Amino acid sequence: MCAEESLSRIGVAQLVICNAAIIGPIGRLHETSSDDFSEALRVNVLGVVNTIKAYWSQLRQTHEARVVIVSGGGTGGPRPILRAPAYVPSKSALISLVEVLAPEFEEIGASITAVAPGAVIPTGFLTSVSHVRSESAGEQLLTELAVQRTATVGAADGYLRLIDYLTGDAGLRLNGTILSGKWNTPSRLESELQSELSANMYKLRRIDGDLFDER
Repeated sequence: MCAEESLSRIGVAQLVICNAAIIGPIGRLHETSSDDFSEALRVNVLGVVNTIKAYWSQLRQTHEARVVIVSGGGTGGPRPILRAPAYVPSKSALISLVEVLAPEFEEIGASITAVAPGAVIPTGFLTSVSHVRSESAGEQLLTELAVQRTATVGAADGYLRLIDYLTGDAGLRLNGTILSGKWNTPSRLESELQSELSANMYKLRRIDGDLFDER
């Protein structure tokens, strides 16, 4: 319905951002409900799959379409999000999905990328953390909740600049990659693209100490 409605109102979609997600069950795995776990995977993973499928006929028409999947935090680096046993795997699944679908997007002259915001954004996403016992949520999630409550819209500036950059020609060359609004600035990406970006760079199984350090 959404794809049909947007087509009637604004025409063929050239940029689709898959952003909807829930954090799912909070706590240690043995404390959580399998039904809640399944619901998180259904929303976070299948929701993206269904969105891409719904817009596919439009995406293949433009020959320059972009799909950006918001990969969320905790899917790499030294500090995975703890006590969110469904959320983090769901976002990792999306990163794998991006890599698997990249060749199909290349076939239609389009691109798909995964982008982590790189900052805590004031969306209220972590509100449910306050509804569970602090012992279950753990120190890390409680700290993230406190940061989100005081975060400003400006925290998303790097993420928004990166999204804008991906709508240009560089977006096609970054098809199938995993990027961060914090680390992967447009200027840095542009420099790397000009020096012939390695085919394995910004992929799920990379090992590059620069991106995964403690900065």
